[in-house]
Amino acid sequence: MNKTTVFRVLDSLEEHGVLHFFTGKDGLKWYAKCGQSFDSTKNTYYPHFHCEVCGKSKCIPVGFSIPDLPNYKITTANVMLTGKYNDCIL
Repeated sequence: MNKTTVFRVLDSLEEHGVLHFFTGKDGLKWYAKCGQSFDSTKNTYYPHFHCEVCGKSKCIPVGFSIPDLPNYKITTANVMLTGKYNDCIL
């Protein structure tokens, strides 16, 4: 399978709500299985955490909502928290 096919599959999975993406600390696009990233019916988003030691990223199950802003149509929001997992502090 070539690189173009992989990105088409990822885009399709994202369009169907199977995956979501977020922009990592490195500026790269990361993908995660949906379930808690975004609720389009409530305009609720969830931040992501990136460990500076082990490099792992994950969704954080604490939602926040983007308020309605006059003259703006928000289509996406990304919040990236960086730090260290407790297991990586030692």
